[in-house]
Amino acid sequence: MPPAPATTCNLTAVAVSLEEITDENREAVLALRVAPAQEQFVSSVRDSLAEAAEYPQAKPWYRAVFASGERAGPVGFVMVSWNCEPQPPEIIGPWFLWKLLIDERYQGRATARRSSGRSRSWCGPRARRNC
Repeated sequence: MPPAPATTCNLTAVAVSLEEITDENREAVLALRVAPAQEQFVSSVRDSLAEAAEYPQAKPWYRAVFASGERAGPVGFVMVSWNCEPQPPEIIGPWFLWKLLIDERYQGRATARRSSGRSRSWCGPRARRNC
């Protein structure tokens, strides 16, 4: 069997920012997709927002992920549960990373790690103040 073709991946790390989903960026955020092989593990943004609406008691906080130097728009989506009353098994709270999606075109650049870190750094001080 011939060897599999080499794939190229840009491993340049990027800085990320978390921004509110607005009328201006909503369609671009909803268009984010993971690779087909990941779809069984990662909810779409549309399904994640529907889940947030279904569980308001989980106090969902969600943002679009933007990467420095990327002018094409959002590269991902993150959603955390925000200081909620735990209601196992549906809501494990009070704080947890609920959803994280990085578009397949932007994977391999440490964007997911930086996005979860940015969520933690934003939520962490607020979580400590509310404990």
